[in-house]
Amino acid sequence: ISFVIEEFEIVKVYAPNDPWVYAQLAYGWKELKMSEKEIEAYETIISLRPGDLDSLFYLGTLYFSSGYNAKGLQIYEDLRKLDERKAMELIGYYGKSYGNERTDG
Repeated sequence: ISFVIEEFEIVKVYAPNDPWVYAQLAYGWKELKMSEKEIEAYETIISLRPGDLDSLFYLGTLYFSSGYNAKGLQIYEDLRKLDERKAMELIGYYGKSYGNERTDG
């Protein structure tokens, strides 16, 4: 899978505004259990497609599971304006961190 990551890092140089490239990178980072890199990929996807409900939701779950509760709550607020049901589903992940609480998020 690391070979695939390398390939998409190259593609990213030629298509820096293509959310699909970042989605492929996020999938690769997930497979490698590198949540920080996966978060970066989803943050880029959201910057390119701010109304992408699925990516917003997944980024929120990543924030919560990584201990970035403040960032997760911000995603919850953003999602609440777009889709109340999805926002309520997301808040269920609040406080379910798999690591220590982070103070930098």
